[in-house]
Amino acid sequence: IYKNLYEDKLDAPDVARRMAAFYMLWALNDNNAIQKAAPYINLILRAANEGALKLDDPNVIWAREKAARILAATGNYQNSLKAQRLLKQGSVDGTVPNVFQTLYGEILSSRSDPVSLLAAIDMLSVLNQQGLLEKKQTLLLANLYARTNNWKKGKVLMLDALSRYGADPEVWSTYIVLLIGQGEYTTASQRLNRFAEIAS
Repeated sequence: IYKNLYEDKLDAPDVARRMAAFYMLWALNDNNAIQKAAPYINLILRAANEGALKLDDPNVIWAREKAARILAATGNYQNSLKAQRLLKQGSVDGTVPNVFQTLYGEILSSRSDPVSLLAAIDMLSVLNQQGLLEKKQTLLLANLYARTNNWKKGKVLMLDALSRYGADPEVWSTYIVLLIGQGEYTTASQRLNRFAEIAS
């Protein structure tokens, strides 16, 4: 029904985006949903490659991010490299949009080699200094600090997150788990008790 509604406009970027978003909503319940969304995402990216759409067009930025996430989600190293290249190609006048930089950092953080982890930290820490990280990426950066023996910075970041997000259970649980991972059992216990007080 949804497809029939736009049948004569499927080549329009706005419509292609709606169609792709519609199919991606069902990705958790339909294994073929991503495959159904891909042609519409590719249509937008092809229009950008051919010059029909500008690189900073909202539909192009959206499609590039979604395509990169789909590639990275496969867990395949070669696909993650493709995702990185796709994000780099989205630079406008030498500037990569913040949404791409954040995703680039997420992709690098999923690897285990020190070079990638440190590169992810560099990228995400700059965005954090600019106040551009959301909660998910803030917690990711704290985890990266802990993984690379820089818990001092990670702890400062988590304390800042606690003050910013209040009684958010995800923030508190992440902090407590990181404290345990660093062997700070007493502090972890204290924080757990404190969270119980706040949440009650």
